[in-house]
Amino acid sequence: MTQSEPGPPRRPGPDVAGRHRVSRARTVRRGRAAALAGSLLVTLVVVVLSAVRPSPEERVATEDTATTWGAEAALPTVTPSASASPRSPRPARTADEVEPTTFPQAGAGTFRTAPVVDVAGSGGGRDRTYTVEVEKGLLQDRETFARDVARVLGHERGWRTDGWSFTQVARDPDVRVMLASPDTVDRLCAPLLTRGEVSCRSGDRVVLNVKRWVRGVTYYGDDLSGYRTYLVNHEVGHALGKYHVGCPAPGAKAPVMLQQSKGLQGCVKNPWP
Repeated sequence: MTQSEPGPPRRPGPDVAGRHRVSRARTVRRGRAAALAGSLLVTLVVVVLSAVRPSPEERVATEDTATTWGAEAALPTVTPSASASPRSPRPARTADEVEPTTFPQAGAGTFRTAPVVDVAGSGGGRDRTYTVEVEKGLLQDRETFARDVARVLGHERGWRTDGWSFTQVARDPDVRVMLASPDTVDRLCAPLLTRGEVSCRSGDRVVLNVKRWVRGVTYYGDDLSGYRTYLVNHEVGHALGKYHVGCPAPGAKAPVMLQQSKGLQGCVKNPWP
């Protein structure tokens, strides 16, 4: 049996060719539809991101800082807002602004030491070192209080007239000048009865009652500075070994060791030794 020669390739019939053309048309339409859908999706994402992400102008207007957006930064970069301006130095406060007029009945019971201030006129004589401490919870500024104390102790009308001088130190003092709340004064001064009203000297502590420091006493009237001068001189006087005395004569200047917080006994107020 002999093998026959191959004949020409057979062409598909009309029905087969038609089906192929329909299939190719459907494929083309599906590809176009997919491409269009992808394009619409990209457009939608861009629109959504544009709506959600604030513009730089919006960030500057609504925030203190603006975040720089972009693919270059691995982390957000924070830049100052256009609306922010450099802070100007705070003006010096007046005496009225730094002088608290209120105080707690009971502070924390612990104290902060004031920085050493440089006040002229505190040298010479029999020297005593002292620290200045303010109880936590009081509104008084430590440095301001330290300057008030140094002004009194270094004054030529103070205990320098008796041959004493004073040097403020940061630690290990001869005397601790302490500003305390009424309740803490009572505790530190015991067994002396201060009753939340007066001040005291107890051991190496000169404990000044913030109530008296802020309000003064009737016998000094509006002269709060004069009363504070008396208070420091009187209690430090105890630390120097001085004792209470009475009024020497009606109309005379009150000795600084007279208990002027309780009355003048006919004398005239006097804050200096």
